[in-house]
Amino acid sequence: MKLEIIRHFDKLGRIVIPIDFRRSMGLTEDTEILVTVNDEGILLKKRNTEDDADFVQSELNACALS
Repeated sequence: MKLEIIRHFDKLGRIVIPIDFRRSMGLTEDTEILVTVNDEGILLKKRNTEDDADFVQSELNACALS
C-alpha cells in the first residue's frame, strides 16, 4: 500500500503525519520513532522493542551523521 500526501513545515520545522497514516502503522503518542537521513530523504521508523540493539545502533549511526 502506497500513501502519499504533501505537507509543509511549520515555523518550528514540524510536520503533521496524517491520522490515517498513523493508524495504518499503529502509531500512538507513546510510539518511539527513529528519524534517519540518507541520500533518498528522511526515513521515519517505528521502534520495534524486539530489535532494541538494532534501534540503538541505528540511533548511534544517525547521531554520527550530525
